[in-house]
Amino acid sequence: MGDAEDAWVEVEDNEVPVNQNPEVLTKNYDLVTGFLSTYGWIVLISAAVLYYLWKNRIQPAMSKLHASSQLSAHKKYDSSEIERRQMAMDAHRKRLQDEHDRKAAEHAVKQAELEEKKRQEKLEDWDRHQAGLGYRSKVKKAETEQPATVIPKNKKRLRDADYNPLMGGETSGGDSSGWRPARRGPAAGGG
Repeated sequence: MGDAEDAWVEVEDNEVPVNQNPEVLTKNYDLVTGFLSTYGWIVLISAAVLYYLWKNRIQPAMSKLHASSQLSAHKKYDSSEIERRQMAMDAHRKRLQDEHDRKAAEHAVKQAELEEKKRQEKLEDWDRHQAGLGYRSKVKKAETEQPATVIPKNKKRLRDADYNPLMGGETSGGDSSGWRPARRGPAAGGG
């Protein structure tokens, strides 16, 4: 116990102990208080605006996004939702297949009609050939149905018939302007 008594330092009653703060803490404290004394109102107003935005805009949007992602994840693995989606896809495929089958049947009917028409034409050609009227008609039926005379329209031409721009102009007659583009290359001159 003697060592503990030796370590005790007696302080006189009129002497006040001084607490020495570390220099880093005092400099940082002075820096922060100086900044707040200069820009305190701006910091306070911007903090209030950020708090308002966080509470009224950002946080509700984040919670809505989180809820929708949880709902979509739940829907993704929900067996009734998967079954409903599969039924809708099957119905759509069936509708498309029915439409394709209908169009294919219409096309088959048209093809059968064309084949029957061609067969009838071949039979008529053969009958004409047997009767001695010729094997096939050289004139197409579409041409015989249209009127034989076609009246050409009076069309005004934009240029003369004897003018050809690829032939160039006459230099002595004055028809040509004589203009030619400048040669390509660096500009002539000294320097």
